[in-house]
Amino acid sequence: MGHDFPEIPHLPGQSTLVFFTAAHVLEGIKGDYATLFLREKTGKVYKKIPYDLQIRYKDKPLWIKHPEVDIAAIFPQKPLGIDLNVPSTVNIATDEIFETRQLITGDKLFVLGYPFGIEANNAGFPILRTGTIASHPLSPIKDYKTFLMNFDVFGGNSGGPVFMQNRDSYGDITGDHNYIVGIVIENWYITKQVKDLEKINPMDQKELGLAVVVHAQYMKELLQNIKVAPGQRPVLNSK
Repeated sequence: MGHDFPEIPHLPGQSTLVFFTAAHVLEGIKGDYATLFLREKTGKVYKKIPYDLQIRYKDKPLWIKHPEVDIAAIFPQKPLGIDLNVPSTVNIATDEIFETRQLITGDKLFVLGYPFGIEANNAGFPILRTGTIASHPLSPIKDYKTFLMNFDVFGGNSGGPVFMQNRDSYGDITGDHNYIVGIVIENWYITKQVKDLEKINPMDQKELGLAVVVHAQYMKELLQNIKVAPGQRPVLNSK
């Protein structure tokens, strides 16, 4: 995403690039680098371009982790080599957005990810899936840091963005923003909710088809606590 840091001068319409994911995703990667696949478009054809993202330096993490939830932010340490058109952190849903848009249990949300590492095509695009909000209440976010979705989580979904689209009854997109409402962090297991596990048949200790989603507001909160963005900070068009 693109974020405007007051400490970093930049041209109008440009912002600092920052990657968000679930903190455990970065923690689980061995070594100092993770490989990202960017995409460059020539005409109507997309080409995958590998990019080595440095995530550690001398065994110390370069990402910033939120102290309360499983969200991390990391800044690229070198230029990407291509231009990106990314959403702005202005599009992160907050308590106010949840209230004004009147999101409730049963509303449909969209999720991007790579289940089992599978890509949608050879251009490396993620797979778009949908699910409905499965828990109540959704706010105030400081009291309900996560919410549940009717959505099967597989390896490769962690860190994926969850977003809403403003659509009318005919399916047409309306409004100015498609808000990012959260990040998928894990699957929801029956053993997490039942205290007396001896009363559960071992065959029943399984996934429930529910995803745990951390509110995106914590992404914005994480950035607000950063006084100076670390490392090299490329700028790009975020509109």
